[in-house]
Amino acid sequence: MRELAKRQGKQKWAFKPSACILYPLFEEDGVIAPDTTLDDELWCSKKENHATTVFRACLVELEYLAGKEAVEKLKALEKDYLKATEPVGANGKLRMF
Repeated sequence: MRELAKRQGKQKWAFKPSACILYPLFEEDGVIAPDTTLDDELWCSKKENHATTVFRACLVELEYLAGKEAVEKLKALEKDYLKATEPVGANGKLRMF
């Protein structure tokens, strides 16, 4: 399908179902979420993506389906989340939760 899209001058996922593009994420009622039933044996993405979040591994796919603006908002939320969950504060001391 990718080759057909390329020959027709279309985006590489033009003929692929959105469920296949998003995997291991899924869309339900307009919300995109990770499939929480997955284990390592079912992960079909590149092996190097196993050391990152599903969000980071699927950035290109998310941007294709949800748009660049949505992905930028998600990146900002991710940054805030990571900052809030860091075990060490800016002063280098262990943060108490």
